[in-house]
This record gives sequence, C-alpha cells and structure tokens, in this order.
Amino acid sequence: MTKDTELEDKYKHPMYVFAKSFEQFIKETWPELDSGFLVAMFDIGDKGRFNYASNCNRDDIIVLLKEMLARFEGMPESPPGRA
Repeated sequence: MTKDTELEDKYKHPMYVFAKSFEQFIKETWPELDSGFLVAMFDIGDKGRFNYASNCNRDDIIVLLKEMLARFEGMPESPPGRA
C-alpha cells in the first residue's frame, strides 16, 4: 500500500466522471434526497491502494468506513457475491 496522497492518475478520470454523473442522476431523480455517496476503486490484491471520490468531507467518510468495518466484522461469512 502507498501512503495517503492524491488520487492515482489512472483512477482520476473514471472516478470523476462516475461521481459527477451519479451526483447529477441523484439530484435529477430525487431532488429532495440529501444523502452522501462514496465511489471506491482499488487494485485487486495488495499491489495497489484504495482510492475514493465522494460528495462528503473526509471526516464523514472516515466515520462511514469505521461503521462499515464494525458491521462487517460482526456479520457471519456470506457466500461470494452476497453481502
């Protein structure tokens, strides 16, 4: 894993396009919805690092990831493809 730095170049364009498109879709489809989202990409295995784009601030994402990890750690194992 690499240290915490800027988004890797290979992920910048696809993540930006996806995040902006998703944000626009949400605003047009459900204008009353006030929710955050997170787009994550990473290399499979331990050769890369986790990259994300979001419409939330970093502190909110940290809380989200901690809550997700706690939930996942308390869940029984699921078959592949089922969470």
